[in-house]
Amino acid sequence: MDKKDLFDQITEVTRNTEDLLNKLHETQSAMVEIMEENAELQIENQHLRERLKQATAAESEGTKNTKYGLSKSLQNLENYMRADITFVMNFTVSIVKMKKSAHFV
Repeated sequence: MDKKDLFDQITEVTRNTEDLLNKLHETQSAMVEIMEENAELQIENQHLRERLKQATAAESEGTKNTKYGLSKSLQNLENYMRADITFVMNFTVSIVKMKKSAHFV
C-alpha cells in the first residue's frame, strides 16, 4: 500500500466518522425533544386524572350548581387546570433554557 492510498483511506474514514457524529447529534437532539414532550405530557395527564377524579367524586356527592352553571368542583377543576397549564409552560421554558445552555457531545 503506497502513501497516497493510505492517506486517502484515512481521509475517507475521517469523513465517515464526522458524518456519523453529525447523525448522532441529530438523533440525540430529536430524542431529547421527544423525552421532554413525553415528560410534559405525563405530568399533565397525571394532574388531569387527579383533578377529574376529584371532580367526579364531588359531583357524585350531589354538589349543587353555582354561578355560570358549573358546580363548585368543576370550577375548582378549571382553576387547577389553569394552574397546571401555567406549571407546564414554565417547566417547558426552563427545559428549553437548560437545553440551550447544555452542550451535548
